[in-house]
Parts: sequence; C-alpha cells; structure tokens
Amino acid sequence: MPKPGAIWGKYAIPYVTYGGISSGIALKEASESLKNSGRIVHAALKVSAPHKMTRAFMPSEFNRDKLNTNLLPQVKELVNRIMQLQQNKVSTGSIKPFHYNGLITRLKANIIFKEKVWHEKRYPNIVINQDKCTNCGKCIKNCPVSHLSSGESRPETIAQSPCIHCLVCASECPQNAIELAGDLEKGKAHMKNNITKNGNKETPETSVYPIMENKLLSGKSKVGNYFFMKMVSGLESKVRYRKYNPEIALKAAGIDVSKNILEVGCGSGYFTLPAAQMLSDGSNYLAVDIHPNAVEATSKKLHEHNLHNIKVEQRNALNTLLSDNSFDAVLLFGVIPSAFIPISKLMAEMCRIMQQGASLSVWTLGIPWSPKSITRDGMFEYVGNKNKVYNFIKK
Repeated sequence: MPKPGAIWGKYAIPYVTYGGISSGIALKEASESLKNSGRIVHAALKVSAPHKMTRAFMPSEFNRDKLNTNLLPQVKELVNRIMQLQQNKVSTGSIKPFHYNGLITRLKANIIFKEKVWHEKRYPNIVINQDKCTNCGKCIKNCPVSHLSSGESRPETIAQSPCIHCLVCASECPQNAIELAGDLEKGKAHMKNNITKNGNKETPETSVYPIMENKLLSGKSKVGNYFFMKMVSGLESKVRYRKYNPEIALKAAGIDVSKNILEVGCGSGYFTLPAAQMLSDGSNYLAVDIHPNAVEATSKKLHEHNLHNIKVEQRNALNTLLSDNSFDAVLLFGVIPSAFIPISKLMAEMCRIMQQGASLSVWTLGIPWSPKSITRDGMFEYVGNKNKVYNFIKK
C-alpha cells in the first residue's frame, strides 16, 4: 500500500460489504492495515449485503434483497464525517472503535474460522467443464480478484490470485459450465446451521463507525434509565390525561389532513397512540425518540392495541439522518423549550427534512416560551395558536 505523501492523502475511510454471516473482523483488519501504512482512519462504513457464497447451497442467496433497503441515512452520516476533515475536526486516529465485535469474535475468527485456510481447504473449488464451456470470457470479466484468465480453449485459474469463493463466475455462466468440487452436503449443513443460529449476525447490521452516542440517552446508563422511567411515569399519569387531551392537540396540528408526519420525542407514546387511532388511510407517520426505552415503550403500547400503522424508530432530533423534504407535518409536542436542545440547530434540521409549506406544530407543558424562538432564523412563519398548539409553516 503506498505511503501518504504528495499524491496519497493521510486520511482513510474503509468501506466493506458483508453477507450477513461473517467473521466480523473485516473493518478491524482494514483499519489496522491502513494505520500501519501511516494513515489516520477517520471513519468507516459497513453494509449488510447479499451473501454470494450461499448460492452454492441455497435456492437463492442469503440476504438477497438486502441492498434494496435505503442506505441514504448512513451515506449522509459518512459524508458528515468526511466534512469534519475540512473543518479540522479530526479524530485521534484510534482504531479501537473498529474492533466492535469484541475479543470472543476475534478469537473465533483467528482460531476456528481461519478464513485463508477455509478458502484453501474447506470451501468448494470451481471446476470448468470443458464440454460445456464456450470460452465466452464472462467469468473472467466478472471475477473480482482476477483469479481467472484466458486460456487457449477455456479460462484458466491463477494460483497467485486465490479464489475468494464469491461464486459470481458460477452464477453468471450462461452455459452452466462452472461446477463446484467438494463436500457440498457438508457445506450446505454448515451454512444452514449458521443461518439458523444467526451466524455471527452483527448489530447494527449497517453502520458508520465510530458510533457516536450519548450514554445517558443510549439506554446503557443506569442513571439515564432511572430518570427516563421517572419521566414516563409522569407522562402516563391520570392527572395529565384529564388535564391535557392528546386528541385535541393532534387535531389542532392537522394530522388528519397530513400525509407524511413526523413526531419528535415520542416518549411514552402519549400522543403516538391516539395519533395511530386518528390517522387517515394512506398517511405515513413516523415517531422518533433518542432514548431506546422510549422507542420500546411506544412500540409496546401500539402493539398492545394492535395498531401497526405507525413506525417507531430511535433517532437524534438534531441529526435525524432522514431524507430532505420528507414530511408535510412535524410535531414537537413536549420537546421544547429544553435546556438540552439548542433550538437553532433543531430548527435547521426540521427545516431540512420538511417540504415547502409544511406545518410545524409545537405543544408545551405550559412552560413560558415565545414563538419567536422558532421564527428568529427566518426558516418558519408563525400562523397562529389553536387549543394551545402553536402552528408554523416552512417558508
């Protein structure tokens, strides 16, 4: 690998795809190699993708439709990390975050699942059937590691570039001339066992590293969880339901006429449950919260009422990673004012994900505040107060 210098930059961002069943050490190995070449590994991206090798053992490849999912949030997050380089907000270059699967996984990968040995001795080898092969060259073109080259009458293998058993050559051969030699039944049983037991399923499956999180809000802090549960008990009190009717607030926000709605800070699901009962056909409603326990509590409440028309996800309101111009209504109910949320940054993010002319509705717990905090940056226009719900539109 060339050293950083006049041509090659000093920062690196490894990117890997994997088939949902993996050794779990690809980013670790990539980051170590890059660091040893003299680079700072600023970030990394892993993407769960179709598992090519399973085509040898299954009717269709494992994770076949995985890349049809929306990767835009992760791509945007990676772009944000790259932009930090221009702003001189550079990480220290530690590669510990890329060892995300822990010691046990690394030991299994290096002692039991020795990938190089498995490729040499355990995985099925490709054999070209000379009677079927027309020497069209498609397998040579499709091989990602140049393991195949042109021969006089058929393609030939190159020992210096070992096969990685992706089996693209076999699956793409128009004559079915590439066959597999080895104990396929044993391989099939091994693959089935891995899939049944979730193999080494990674969590999260697709992610940008290092994962940035606030431990108090991540569900990993006993203190944070204690205060969250206290908050939930207050949100679900009978007194609150008698004093604040969530349906009145939701109607004042106009969710019955909106099609793409975002609720920020769903908490205990105080507003989410009645919203699910009020939604018109064809409406898309997404409820988000930064705390995983809030997502779990809201999801459980919807499930108990057999309501499945709302998505509940863990997201940061200041960096939602949602697509631009996605929503025609955003609800900030009980979210602001807050000593922990910078209003200007929140409004910038809400403006980004809202459509032109979309509505922003704010409901508070009676805490004094001014609508000017929403309009001061010129992104929103105040249109009035209805049943204690302050309504704005994106300018």
